[in-house]
Amino acid sequence: MVELRRLQAVGNYSLSVSLPREWVRRHGLRKGDLVVLEAEKDGSLRISPVKEESEALRVFTVNADRCVAPNMLKRILVGCYILGYESVKVLSSTRLRQEHVEEVNSVLRRLMGVGVMEESMNHLVLQSIMEPSKFPVENLLHRLHSLSLLMQRVSLQAYMSRDKSLAEDVIRLEKDSDMLYWLILRQLELASHDPKVAKKVGVEDLPLNWACRSVAKSLESIADGAERLCNLVLQLAGSLSEEPPSDLKTMGETSLRMHEEAFKAFVKKDVELANEAIESLKQLREIELSLYSRVTGYRGEMAAYIVMAAHYVRETAVNSARIGEAAINLALATSEAI
Repeated sequence: MVELRRLQAVGNYSLSVSLPREWVRRHGLRKGDLVVLEAEKDGSLRISPVKEESEALRVFTVNADRCVAPNMLKRILVGCYILGYESVKVLSSTRLRQEHVEEVNSVLRRLMGVGVMEESMNHLVLQSIMEPSKFPVENLLHRLHSLSLLMQRVSLQAYMSRDKSLAEDVIRLEKDSDMLYWLILRQLELASHDPKVAKKVGVEDLPLNWACRSVAKSLESIADGAERLCNLVLQLAGSLSEEPPSDLKTMGETSLRMHEEAFKAFVKKDVELANEAIESLKQLREIELSLYSRVTGYRGEMAAYIVMAAHYVRETAVNSARIGEAAINLALATSEAI
């Protein structure tokens, strides 16, 4: 709703403007109530009602009896967490199935700051006890970047050396990447609806919010790619006698460099560096095509091992290029010239 309202003089030095009647009614405001005025960076003035400290928690209720498909309940709980619900009730008309309890316990290990507040045979109440202001989005993105870069680097080492112990280390880290990713999405969702939260977590501008979502998704996808490469090591490495081709190591090192450059470009809003990272994808694809032209020289299982690994490495590089694109878009959205 957009309205034009004329300023009125009040006394010799003050100006006033009346508030829209529908807005006042919707928020239950009366004469003498307080409102908050916040000056935005773009010159606009935001007016919002003062929220009471005792404001009710946002609660979502899940009928567990409807969650008959595998992992359906788990995905609903993750969605509620990302959407910012403070409390989730899981109810059954009879009793919660063992599979439901296992899904809840499994997902709780990946939801930071969420615990079971109430529990009985036919219901569970989960509640978030996390204060959003303690987790600035920039810090969380740096942590996810460091973790995904580590997973990417170690997964390459595990593949080239066929080291199952290293591969298992990477797979164990995957739950931490999920935890950080979902927390970032929750923080961004809360920030998009509450200017106070946006200010506290350092994401006041809408273009920055969008860019952070894109980068977080790419970082999480890189971590997933590292996990898949390590699962490949566990599945096939013990049955192969031939060494992986050196081109795969070159692809992996190129992808690692792209990841580092793209994230640095995002932090610094460096268009040139972001473009360099994106352009490196062409070099990686040339190496990949050369590798595919020679893969027929390997026996069946080894050929599959090489092709699948190359695919995972390329997808990681594609996600790094997407971070570079987000860096360019953010730089353009926050300036008027380049």
